[in-house]
Amino acid sequence: MAEPSGTVTETPKSGPSRLGRLRSMGGDGLVMLIASSTGIIATAGISLLFCFYHVFSVARRAAVPPVAGAGPVLVPGVCLQPDGRPDPDFILRLTRATRFEKAEIVVLGGATRTGVAISEAAAGRQWLIANGVAAGRVQCEETSRNTLENLRAARRRFVRTKGDPVIVSNRYHLARLGLLARGLGMEPLLCAAEERLTMSPGMVRRLLLEAFFIHWYVVGKTLARLLRHESMLSRVS
Repeated sequence: MAEPSGTVTETPKSGPSRLGRLRSMGGDGLVMLIASSTGIIATAGISLLFCFYHVFSVARRAAVPPVAGAGPVLVPGVCLQPDGRPDPDFILRLTRATRFEKAEIVVLGGATRTGVAISEAAAGRQWLIANGVAAGRVQCEETSRNTLENLRAARRRFVRTKGDPVIVSNRYHLARLGLLARGLGMEPLLCAAEERLTMSPGMVRRLLLEAFFIHWYVVGKTLARLLRHESMLSRVS
């Protein structure tokens, strides 16, 4: 698989800050997390198992190109490698995006790795251009730091005036992307970066983590609606 020819000038010193992410979650996010964890315990893990089955089903059945859509092709970023280049999962997403020969491609993601000044979106754009995609076809959204922020920013800047998007990502990630996008009022077409789902211990861990994130989102959103808590709802819509 081709590596990008673009260079990154900053040398990183460490990975993303977990403390920073916990702080960014805020009090509302913490309440949602506690409610989700309580739900998993109260159901003896059955609620999480349902989420896992959904994530697995979407990952196994997801489409690959050709996928036609009216709007842009969105490519969510992944935390960059220590040298500031896209990691293997990100490269799979970007490579799949190159199959859309005429569509506008929007790479999403801010600077999430401590010590690396370049954003995920900018690094992804460099890779696409270095691998034959015309610079005029590639846009960046560089302010977001997680999947929900990715989609909210994309909706605001690229989707509202151009139609519902195609979202390209790794198979394990698609179920959550679809759920969040629909929660934001979009009707996306989901496109898998890989040709097929390949199971391994590492993939099972990724699917379980995605199931947990989906459980957290669904429980938190349900709780916010029941309480009519505008602050909580604003985090997920």
